[in-house]
Amino acid sequence: MAGLEDDRPYIANRHALQAYFDETAQGLPAYGTSNAIEEADELSAWRAWEDMIQTNRVDIIVSGDVEPADIQPALEDLVTPQVPAPVQPFYHQLVHATVNHLVEQQPVNQSQLVIIYQLVIPEERRFAAYVFDQIFGGTPVSRLF
Repeated sequence: MAGLEDDRPYIANRHALQAYFDETAQGLPAYGTSNAIEEADELSAWRAWEDMIQTNRVDIIVSGDVEPADIQPALEDLVTPQVPAPVQPFYHQLVHATVNHLVEQQPVNQSQLVIIYQLVIPEERRFAAYVFDQIFGGTPVSRLF
């Protein structure tokens, strides 16, 4: 992960995401941060695991030639009984009232422009929005930037 600090486009995108999202967790990379990993120890990892088991939904999928009666005893030994919780699969960032600007200067010969925009569209139009995103800078092969 320390090598990512030398990846300037990656860092520019990370900083833009951190500046854009109001909820801190949304701006973090999925694998965490190098500081969080360095600060973690056995006890904090165990406590995080316990918290996840007690508060998060656990999906167990069994495939193959098994009988339900063979699996049931193992499921009864879970740390905590699982309570069905409502799942919120999507995060919706509220539109900011003002434009958020973040400028960084570094001694380099190239620059990086990161623009984050939010399209307010109905769910059934999302695929058109994906195409729009790809054309207007969503990937390294975008045609207009």
